[in-house]
Amino acid sequence: MQLSYGHMSGYVPAQQRWLADEDGQAWSAEANQERADRHMQRRRDVASRPDADVRRDVLRALLLDSLVPLSVDAQVSDGVVTLTGTVCSERERKDATYLAGCVPGVVGVLDELAYLPHPRKDDNEAIRDAVMLALACTSIADIAELTVATSGWRTVVLSGAVQSGSDHDLAIATALSIAGIDAVEDCIQVES
Repeated sequence: MQLSYGHMSGYVPAQQRWLADEDGQAWSAEANQERADRHMQRRRDVASRPDADVRRDVLRALLLDSLVPLSVDAQVSDGVVTLTGTVCSERERKDATYLAGCVPGVVGVLDELAYLPHPRKDDNEAIRDAVMLALACTSIADIAELTVATSGWRTVVLSGAVQSGSDHDLAIATALSIAGIDAVEDCIQVES
């Protein structure tokens, strides 16, 4: 079931699809905006967990699913998960939004994932552009100064500077998550 609440969309686990209102009648979250608002407020009150804990659990769930690329990141604000990054298929998008929605404390999922089609394996320019686009969708896009080049068959070269080891690891993982890339030559400097 697709949850649409304002600008949020995503998937909700089966046990959360139908809920009971005060009169004990079953209703769908899309059925009535007022009931949906009351329900969302109750969920925020009941399942309020610190956003940092929810984010940690969402990222862990995404990491443990081999169908979700490493380029998917999550931020949490008031229990609402915002997914960013790139996916190469609708299946990857659905898996990421579903997994995020299953984590306790999540009241909604905002899908801001960018669709990045698989580049042809013999098109070095398309592969370079795909890596550049994927990096632009990550949390390091505004702070890292990275360049991407291709080197040989299905290999990219990442160079430039990042601020931390985790930014470095995210850049490498993002490049490796692009279909058609088998290796990354790491020329990234960590400034901290």
